[in-house]
Amino acid sequence: LSLVTQQECHKFSPHSQITSKINMSWNGYIDNLIGRAKNDSCDAAALMSLEGHSWTTDDHASHIRMSSEERATIAKGMSSDDINSFFASSGIHCGGVRYQFLRNAGTMVLGKCKDKGMITIEKTNTGVIIAHTREGSLQGDTNVAVESVAAFLKSSGM
Repeated sequence: LSLVTQQECHKFSPHSQITSKINMSWNGYIDNLIGRAKNDSCDAAALMSLEGHSWTTDDHASHIRMSSEERATIAKGMSSDDINSFFASSGIHCGGVRYQFLRNAGTMVLGKCKDKGMITIEKTNTGVIIAHTREGSLQGDTNVAVESVAAFLKSSGM
């Protein structure tokens, strides 16, 4: 996959053919992340900027569909000086589901919703990776995959 910088994403109009190709490139990270998670634990993912702008698109079958409000709130929380207080008070709202905040592990936030699965959120230099673990699977398998993709993006300045 070609890596596209955030600045390159913003210099095209949202209706241009080039933007469509850029989004498809970001959508490849969904497949990469899901493929890295052991035991098919991860079933959906999304990437977005620290400002809450979606990098991946709804046309990918495994994209987590979030409202702009959900993205903005997650972005704000991940940029907060006190992540624990931010998410502990209202939970993590993602894809129309409220996940109970479990804990913050450095730049990673973990949440769970009974019968809905678990959510892993990792902050990179300029973005946020969000991955869903299906109910009954191990969130740790998803976490390892998220950490791997995050490490690559961070090493690339993203």
